[in-house]
Amino acid sequence: ANGFFEAELPAGSYYLLARLRQGGGGTGPLRPGDFIGYYHDNPVTVEEGDVRRLSFSVLEVPDKGDSRQKTLFGSTGIQGRILDTSGNPVAGARAVLYRDSQMLDRPLYVSSITGNDGVVALSFPVGGIYYLAARNTLGGSPSPGDLYGTYDGSPDHSLTLETGSIRKDIEVVVEEMW
Repeated sequence: ANGFFEAELPAGSYYLLARLRQGGGGTGPLRPGDFIGYYHDNPVTVEEGDVRRLSFSVLEVPDKGDSRQKTLFGSTGIQGRILDTSGNPVAGARAVLYRDSQMLDRPLYVSSITGNDGVVALSFPVGGIYYLAARNTLGGSPSPGDLYGTYDGSPDHSLTLETGSIRKDIEVVVEEMW
C-alpha cells in the first residue's frame, strides 16, 4: 500500500521492474489504468550480504489501444457485441478471429476486452474468409467454467469480408463450458 518492496535474492545480476495490474492476474498485456516502471540503472548487481535501498517511478498505461481498436490493425474490421444466452451483454470477453475453420491454432487477431456493454471492435489489414469466436480466457482450449461461443451468422461460423469494409452488428453468444 505504501509502495515499499523487499526481496531476498541470491548474489547475481537482476533487472528490476514494477507492475501493478488493476484487474489482478499475473500474465497478459497491460491494460489502461495499470502501472509499469523500470529501474533506471538496470541491471542491478547484488553481492552476498548486500542490502540496497532503491527507488523508481511507475507510469500509468494510457488508454490508447482500446480507443483505437476499430482501426489499429487496418481498415477492415468487425464491430458488434458479445452476449450471454439470455441476450445480455458480457463484460470481460474477447472476440478471436481465425483463418482456420477448426479454430484450433492461435487466433490471428484478438480484440480488447469487452466492457459492461459487451461491445467489441476488431480491425485487421485485409479481407477474406475468417472464422469468429468469443471467449473470456485466452490460451488453450476453453475449460469448464470458461465462457465460449462461435459466430452463428453462417453454418460454419465464417465471415467473408472485403478489404476496407467494416461489418457491423456482429453478435456472438457465449455460454459457460462444462
